[in-house]
Formats: sequence, C-alpha cells, structure tokens
Amino acid sequence: MFGGVAFMVNGKICVNVSGNDLMCRIEPNCMKRLLKKNGCRAVYMKGREYKGFVGISEETIQSKKELDYWLELALDVSKRAKASEKKR
Repeated sequence: MFGGVAFMVNGKICVNVSGNDLMCRIEPNCMKRLLKKNGCRAVYMKGREYKGFVGISEETIQSKKELDYWLELALDVSKRAKASEKKR
C-alpha cells in the first residue's frame, strides 16, 4: 500500500521507510502543529491527504535524538490504536 518497509504495532502501521524518507503515524489533532516543523509534510495518496500520517525528509533526521522524537510520537499512537476488523 505505502511501498518501502512498514513497521506495525497492534496490527496498524506505525512507521514506514521508503527511500530515504520516514512516514509516521501521529495523532491527527497534532498534525497542524507538526507540519510547521522543518522537513515535515502531509502524506498524500491518490490525491487524498492521509490524516494522522506525516512524511519526514531524510535531511530532518540527522541524529538519534531526532529519529527518537518521531518514533516516540508514532509508537505512542500505535500503542493505543486498535486494529481494523478484516473485511470479508
């Protein structure tokens, strides 16, 4: 669906690595604030914005501390998110 390598928590995508960029699942109500951060952008697929997901450019993540920031945000959301029921 997203391409690259996805890491799942509780049956939901937590983070995805595609090329040199990272995509993180975040709290949708934090999206506006996070999009103001340098190198952070909304994720679009098939012309539709994916609420609750942000893309982070390679240039933004230059240290373990910066990577940990984004991973902690994504893990926090993924721990609480419930997996969708499989469609029949």
